[in-house]
Amino acid sequence: MLTLMRKDLRVVAGFGWLLAWLVAPSYLVPVMTASRAGGMIFWVNVAFATAALVSVCLLDARSGADRFIHSLPVTRADVVRARYGTAIALAAVVLGIGAAAGMVLALATAPPGAAWPRWFSPDVGLAYLVVMAIVIAIYLPCYFRWGYGRGSVAAAVLLAGLVIAGDAIGNEADSLARLAPGAGGLPRGLLVRTVVAMADTWGLAAASLAVAAAVAGLLAASAALAVRAHRTREF
Repeated sequence: MLTLMRKDLRVVAGFGWLLAWLVAPSYLVPVMTASRAGGMIFWVNVAFATAALVSVCLLDARSGADRFIHSLPVTRADVVRARYGTAIALAAVVLGIGAAAGMVLALATAPPGAAWPRWFSPDVGLAYLVVMAIVIAIYLPCYFRWGYGRGSVAAAVLLAGLVIAGDAIGNEADSLARLAPGAGGLPRGLLVRTVVAMADTWGLAAASLAVAAAVAGLLAASAALAVRAHRTREF
């Protein structure tokens, strides 16, 4: 599986010039802008982690690497599990980059002796992991069932439906106020506020264990579904 993960990263590395000249500036500019709006930096990082995952699948399909890999003595289950490993690694890398960028921006813009911004906290990091787990759990089964094109469209529709449903649950503004009374400066979103409220209620350690168990279960179920779907896909 590690060999297949390295293959994923090498496919991306082959376009290093694009990453250096296009992706990096297009990440830093929104991050600097979002830092002025507080919690928006959270969603910038989610967007770029998602874009990184989608880019791996795109480059894999366009380069023909996916067809080549399936001509080798590896099982489709191995291919699926490796892509989940790559997705988790990319999410972790973007989290680290986002944390470093957030720290630099907070140190550069905060007045001396000021508290850290509310969006720069461990419980918001837990919320990021939950959001990315949901994105991965939806996107990859669609990709392995229908390929890059139709799979990306199907995943986008499902994720958009989740966003709309989340916004439509009750009166969102009132619900968020009840879930996290001191939520000033937190990223927008019902799921984010719920995770933060859980950390406030249970404590960070207990909330971290609960999030880890939930994320592991969600990704395991999603990977099993993706393996099953990929077995019926034809190249």
